Amino acid sequence: MTNKAPVAYDFSRYLLDRSQLASALPIYTSDAEGAPPCRRDATVKQMCIIRYEIGRAWEDLPTIRDPGGTIFRRSGSQKLTMSFDGEVKWALKAGANTVEQDVNVEYMGA
Repeated sequence: MTNKAPVAYDFSRYLLDRSQLASALPIYTSDAEGAPPCRRDATVKQMCIIRYEIGRAWEDLPTIRDPGGTIFRRSGSQKLTMSFDGEVKWALKAGANTVEQDVNVEYMGA
């Protein structure tokens, strides 16, 4: 683990229907000593859920067919960043769009 800021996570989503254009990304934390666990165990807790909109029209998303024949739409490249400047700040960038989208962060517990 490094102290590099901001912490960034690159990802894309495979969507089955339009309702998934409104997405949620759960964020987990662990109080394990040393390296974080590879799988969820008793030390892993959900820290928050980040809710956001994909920001592209359903028809504009590329289609992908899996080996079973199911057709998905790929959300495209997205990057979630977290920085800390007195408080945690989250930002989401989608595709070539460099504008940070607003996200709704719901923290779990106290």
